[in-house]
Amino acid sequence: MEIVKDKRIGNAILRQMAKENNFDIENVYLSEWGYVCTIDFNKNDADFCSTIYKGNKYKVTYFDGCFNPFITLIN
Repeated sequence: MEIVKDKRIGNAILRQMAKENNFDIENVYLSEWGYVCTIDFNKNDADFCSTIYKGNKYKVTYFDGCFNPFITLIN
């Protein structure tokens, strides 16, 4: 798994996930370190969502020791 580090690509992936999984894109954002952060935990968010963006599969994944997930490329 490879973490998405380009914020432009990460934001585009989040927008597509929001459309496909019916969550509010205004409720999630990418931090400066690449974490997927949620504003209101009472609403749906991007946790454990996946999508195919430009032929590659991406998933929101938690790693040990991190409180927030990353967007990762799944091979």
